[in-house]
Amino acid sequence: MTQTALITGASSGIGLAFAEVFARENYNVVLVARSKDKLNELKNNLQQQYGIQAIVLPFDLTQQNVAQQIFDQLQQQKI
Repeated sequence: MTQTALITGASSGIGLAFAEVFARENYNVVLVARSKDKLNELKNNLQQQYGIQAIVLPFDLTQQNVAQQIFDQLQQQKI
């Protein structure tokens, strides 16, 4: 069973570095950040380079109830 890592702030900085590390270690990743375009670019790069599955969730974690929305979406997808 492939493990999945939830990476917040995945579009840059430490979040981007974590996304690359987990993908390289054969984890599927859920990428969360505000920039949908950057996340989609990262998703495509990680999937091509490492053959993993990546899910993009363009959310601003400073907004109210976003954590619940992320949880609900992942639960619906059985992740």
